[in-house]
Amino acid sequence: MKTIYLLLSLSFLNLNAQERIKVNYTETIIIDYTILRKEQLYIDLKDNKTVWVQNASTEKEYDSNEPIEKAPQEVYGNAFTATLGRTIPNDYILYDFKNKEIEIIQDLGKRVFSVKDSFIINKWDLQKESKMVNGIECFKASTTFRGNDWEVWYAPSLPYPYGPWKLNGLPGLILEAKSTDGYYTYIAEKIENDYKTNELVIPRDKILKEISFREYLEYQDYLFNDLFLGKNAPPPEDIFARDREKKFEIKANLSWLK
Repeated sequence: MKTIYLLLSLSFLNLNAQERIKVNYTETIIIDYTILRKEQLYIDLKDNKTVWVQNASTEKEYDSNEPIEKAPQEVYGNAFTATLGRTIPNDYILYDFKNKEIEIIQDLGKRVFSVKDSFIINKWDLQKESKMVNGIECFKASTTFRGNDWEVWYAPSLPYPYGPWKLNGLPGLILEAKSTDGYYTYIAEKIENDYKTNELVIPRDKILKEISFREYLEYQDYLFNDLFLGKNAPPPEDIFARDREKKFEIKANLSWLK
C-alpha cells in the first residue's frame, strides 16, 4: 500500500505541468468466477480526449469461492481468448469530449469492430462521505448508468473529470469505482506523467467494419451462446433471429430493448 501511495503522490506533484496522463487500474469482475484484469486510462488534457485500454492478455480467472490472495494460480485461464482467439491484444474505448463522440474498438472472436456509442456524461449525486484511496483523499458519488448503479470515489486534488470505463464527469479523477451489484470494481494503482505518444497505438488497420451499438451487444450475446452454452447459434448475420439466453445477458437499459 505504501508503494501505491508514493506513486500516486509523487505523480500528483507534477500533474499540472503535463499534457498527458496515464492511470493504471485493476478491474475485478465477479460472476460465476472471478476475473482480474489490468487496464489503463490514457488522458490527453490538451485535446480533452481519453482512451480506455482493456488488456485481454492480462486477464486471469479464479474460483470465486477462493480469496484471490490465497489462490495459487488462476484455475480457468482466459477461456474466451483460448477458445476463439484474438486479432488484437487489447480493446479500446475512445472518448472525444470536445466533439462529444465515443468509439469502441473491440475484438469479438477474432473479428475487430468499430462501434459508435451514444455520448453520455454521467449525472452524479455528490456526497459528503470521504475516505483515503491509496493515500489520496476521495469523496463519494453515485450514479445510474444504463440500468446499473455505481458508487465511486473521486479525488478533488486531481482536478480531472475522467475515470475508468465510461464513468466520467466528476470534479476530480475517479480512483475507485464499484457497481452496487458487486460485479465490477476498478481501483487505480499508479499514475504516470507525460506518457510517450507512440506508446498508445490504435489498430485501425485491423478493423473489419463499423457496426451499430445494438449489433455490438447482439454479437457479444451470440458469442457467449456459442462458447459457454454450447448452443447451435445462427451465424452472425442472423443474430436477431433466435431466442435469447439470459445467463450472460449484458445489463443495459436501452430504449430499443423495451
